[in-house]
Amino acid sequence: MKRGFLNSAKSKAIRLGSDAGYGSSSTIGAPSMPTPDLSSSGTETVILPANAAPDEPVTVCFFWPGSKEVLMKMPGYPKPLRKVSEPTFRVGEAGSKGLGLFATRALSQGELIIDEQPLLISVRGVPVAVPAMLNQEQTTKYQLREFEKYLEVVLKKMRPADREAFMSLANSHLTDGSGPIAGRIRTNSLGLDGLCPAMTGPMAQYSSVPHYISRMNNSCSPNTTSNFHDASISYTVYAARDIAEGEELTLSYSDVWDTAANRQQTFKPYGFVCACDACRDPISSDRRRAKIRAFVPSVRMWAVNRSLPDDWLINKCLEQIALLEQEKLEGEVALPCRD
Repeated sequence: MKRGFLNSAKSKAIRLGSDAGYGSSSTIGAPSMPTPDLSSSGTETVILPANAAPDEPVTVCFFWPGSKEVLMKMPGYPKPLRKVSEPTFRVGEAGSKGLGLFATRALSQGELIIDEQPLLISVRGVPVAVPAMLNQEQTTKYQLREFEKYLEVVLKKMRPADREAFMSLANSHLTDGSGPIAGRIRTNSLGLDGLCPAMTGPMAQYSSVPHYISRMNNSCSPNTTSNFHDASISYTVYAARDIAEGEELTLSYSDVWDTAANRQQTFKPYGFVCACDACRDPISSDRRRAKIRAFVPSVRMWAVNRSLPDDWLINKCLEQIALLEQEKLEGEVALPCRD
């Protein structure tokens, strides 16, 4: 899952990773206060778009300085959300997975399913002064506890209905020191890069929490693909292949090109074991996915090697398409073609 420098694969609608970056904020700065002043942490709260109508979606942004200006300078900002011709999904029970999204009608490959602004875009921690006697685990919990105080201030900026929608999301971080807000962010957030050009590392990546996209459950062969669009501050979700009416809509919580064993490790903080087709036959699936990634079709290789048949490159690409379809990865990008 965009335009401009925000349109890299890093800003696809993919789960951020339940532990990535949280609790890693610097230990510099003033001691925390019962009701924190956001400006004391070098952050700001921004409502985008500004001056929105009551029925217009808005995003509460907990930003580092400069991020608002990056967004507002995007060509076409503020661009309205894309509309679908008729309802495409519903929220429903998904068995042991809890709630999920399901197609309300047959969807064609490439069809727009959702264009949704996040309820919240947030930094992943703030600088706090940590007592020197704490060990690493205690330090992480202390940082999360202090972060929660800032998030409580931010969430008060939300419209009541949006705050209720946010708090209705699942929280898989009930015992690690996360507060109810940070826990929901860590459980449901999508990574968002490119808004902090002056920063590097985990803290330069924001956590983004949409309402409906956060309801989508995992598949290592997802039937949707998505992107973040800077000018509309929204995620679009498209059908990666034809989807039947009633079929659950899925996205991947991990790198689909990773091995099945490594993907299962990624899912542990979310509290589930993936049982999609790729994970039920990991040996065959891993082999096919490795083959897809390993081959980079080269026009130059074909052009200079006269022993290769005229249709060599075409056949190699057709093999790749067949493997992608077998693995149900039609919406994923493997490796670019070399000249």
